[in-house]
Amino acid sequence: MLNRSCVAAFIITFFISVGIALASDAYNERLIRPEQTVYTVQIGSFPMTSKFAVIRLYEQLKKEGYPVFYRRIRIENGEWVRVKIGWFDTKPQAIAYRDSLLSQKYPEAFIVQDHLPIQTLGEKRCIVTPTDIWLETAGGKTDLFHFDHNLIDDNEENDDWNYYTQPFFAPSGDKVIFEYQSQIVTIQLENRLKTVLDLPKTESGDSICVHNSFPQESPLGHYLALIDNNLWEANSGLWLYARDSLKVLIPAGKLVPTEAVKNFRWHPEKDLIFFINGFAMGTVTVGGDLYATDVHGNCMRLITGDKEKREEIAIDFTLDQQYLYYQIAQHDSSYSSVIRMSEEKAPLANLVQQFEMGVKKKLVPASVPKPEVPKPETKEETPAAQPEQKTEKKTGPLDDFLQ
Repeated sequence: MLNRSCVAAFIITFFISVGIALASDAYNERLIRPEQTVYTVQIGSFPMTSKFAVIRLYEQLKKEGYPVFYRRIRIENGEWVRVKIGWFDTKPQAIAYRDSLLSQKYPEAFIVQDHLPIQTLGEKRCIVTPTDIWLETAGGKTDLFHFDHNLIDDNEENDDWNYYTQPFFAPSGDKVIFEYQSQIVTIQLENRLKTVLDLPKTESGDSICVHNSFPQESPLGHYLALIDNNLWEANSGLWLYARDSLKVLIPAGKLVPTEAVKNFRWHPEKDLIFFINGFAMGTVTVGGDLYATDVHGNCMRLITGDKEKREEIAIDFTLDQQYLYYQIAQHDSSYSSVIRMSEEKAPLANLVQQFEMGVKKKLVPASVPKPEVPKPETKEETPAAQPEQKTEKKTGPLDDFLQ
C-alpha cells in the first residue's frame, strides 16, 4: 500500500502534469522506458463489453504455452482490447510464427507493430508486456510475473498498472529487480522465486515513496540503489539499501536546492554510481548535469552542458565496459522546446580517474562546503588539522553500517 506522503505527492504531480503535458516537450519526462519496436501477431480485437471473454481467452492461451498479452486502446468508436501473441525483431519472423503455429487456429490473424520495454543481458532478454514480464532465452520464453490487474475496472487511469515497471537484471544475471505498485520485487530466474523487499523506515521514521525508482543492484550485489518520489516536477533523491538499512545517499536538493536526482546507473565493476541531477521543473529541463558518487557519499560533477548555449545532459544515458553514452540537449531561447540533441560518449576509465582524483584531493559531497583549516603561524603542520584527516575515510550517511 502507498504511504500517505507518496499518495499526496502522486496526486499533486498528476494534476500538474495533466495541465502541462500537451505543451511540454517530448523529452520532458522522467519516465525512461527502453521500448523497442517489435512485430507481433494480433489474433483479435474486442470491444470492452467483451472484456470477460478476453480474460478467459488470455488465460487459456497462457495455459497452452503461448506468449500472449492484451492491450487496451481507445479509438473513435470507443474502447477496445487487442489480443496479441509473441514479439519478434523482424516482420518475416512474425509471419513464419503465424503461418506455422496459428494459421489453422486463427486464420484471420495478422502482423502488427507494437512497442515493448526490453532489457538485455548477454543472451537473456526481459520483456514487459501490458500483462506480464517475460524472460526470453535460447531455450524459449518464460512468464516471470503477472500484473495483478484485469479489465473489470472501467477506470481508464488504472490501466497504467505497469507504467513504472522496468526490470533490471542483477549484474550476476541470476535475477531481475523491478518496481510494481510502489514495492521493490526480485525474481530468481532459475526457480521464479519472488521476493518483495520490505524497505525499512528512514531515520525520521517515514517510508520513502517508491515511484519510478529504477531499482538496481550494485556489481558485487552488496547494495541496492533506487530513487524516491521520481515523479513529474517532484523532489527526488538517491537512496542506498544494504544490510537491512536504508540510507539517503543524495537527498533531494542536496547538490542544488532546486534540483533533483532523475536517473542513475551503476559502474559495471565498481561501487560507483553515475547519476543525472537537474532542475526539478520538467517544463524547462530535460535532464541536468552528470555526477558520480561512491557509497560513502563522496560526490562530484563530471559532465555539464554549456549553460550559455542553454545546454544540459539529457536524462537518459547508458554505459558499457568502455564508454558512457549520453546526449547533450540544447534548448531554444525560451526553454520551451529542445532544438538539438547530439550524441556523445566519454571513456569510462577517464570518468573514474576524474572522480578518484577528486576524492584524493579530499573533495567532500558537493553540497557541503569544504571546511577551512586555519593555517598555524609557527608550523605548517599542527594537530589542529587532524580532525579533518580522521573523518576522511567515511564521509557519507552510510557510515553506521558500511565497512
